[in-house]
Amino acid sequence: SVGVAATRIAAPARTVALRDGGEPLARTALPANLPAQALAPAAAGAFVISETPRNGAQIHEPYPAVSVRFAGATAIDPRSLRVLVDGRDVTHDASVVGDQVLFTPRAALAPGTHSVAVTGRDASTGAALADAWSFDDSFTFAVGPAPTPYPVSAIWVDRWIVPGTNAFDVYVEGAPGITGYVGIDGGGGFFPLTVNSAYSYVAHVFVPNGVNQPFARIAARITLPNGELQTIVLPQRFNLVTAPLAVPTTSYPTRPTPTPSPRPVPTRRSVDVPAPSPAPPQRGVLTATPAPPPAHTPTPVPSPKPVRVPVIWRTQPPVKIAPTLAPASVTTPQPTASPSPAPRPEQTRRPLIRRTPRPTPTPTVAP
Repeated sequence: SVGVAATRIAAPARTVALRDGGEPLARTALPANLPAQALAPAAAGAFVISETPRNGAQIHEPYPAVSVRFAGATAIDPRSLRVLVDGRDVTHDASVVGDQVLFTPRAALAPGTHSVAVTGRDASTGAALADAWSFDDSFTFAVGPAPTPYPVSAIWVDRWIVPGTNAFDVYVEGAPGITGYVGIDGGGGFFPLTVNSAYSYVAHVFVPNGVNQPFARIAARITLPNGELQTIVLPQRFNLVTAPLAVPTTSYPTRPTPTPSPRPVPTRRSVDVPAPSPAPPQRGVLTATPAPPPAHTPTPVPSPKPVRVPVIWRTQPPVKIAPTLAPASVTTPQPTASPSPAPRPEQTRRPLIRRTPRPTPTPTVAP
């Protein structure tokens, strides 16, 4: 706060300091547990001390901003700083900004009078700096009445219920002395709550086979210690689907199989029994099949080779050449040579080449 400047007069043997307002600051106002450097004589110089909250002020704040400024000092040496609030060292929560010390309590101050003491030295001259003051805080937190514990604080199912689940547990947490039971849709029964611990109870639920309740509800009917009845229904729905029931098989009597009666055997037989005809001879497995007789192949008769007829000019009379006979070695009769065709008119420009016709072979008769 801004007020009348206080002057500290340095003397060789004694230092006197004045607060803003002219009130002298005596050494007896400082706490007894301050270090010796705070009581040492200060060097020559003048300081203006400003405190927040002011000495003897009345405030209504649980976390007041506490500060002190030593105007005239070059800077406060942070290594020599020490701050006490109600005799408790809070230096680690304080900070130094030039010639000013700042502090805000981390915990709310209790209602009443609080004392603050700050000591340190000037960083340039080494002069001792010290100040102590007090203020009153009237802030009080409103304390509500203690809450009355609710008889039932929680209810839950201990596992995920999937199709095919036949057993699970329902837990109820509350005050001692609770009794009751748990029921489910389609379960066909009630399951009592038994003591699990000092403040919890459990009901072992069993779901039989053949239940199909996809949106089943689970509820607890509870009797409180004062005798009051209370029903708590879980907000979620459960899929209670168990295995189907086994259908018993009914056996029907079977019809007896009829037994065939034997046929009567005739006592008289015919006397005329035909003689069996002889069976054809059977070929054994190892008997070879007879091969067919070889077929006769006729002997081929060589054909006569063609004979070239020499060129006959017009000046010479035509010469008839007899056909060549087959070799004498062949005994087969030869066919009669066919008469040669009538000669064609001779050509005057090109030579005429005539060929002897090939005789027609006669088939040979096999002997």
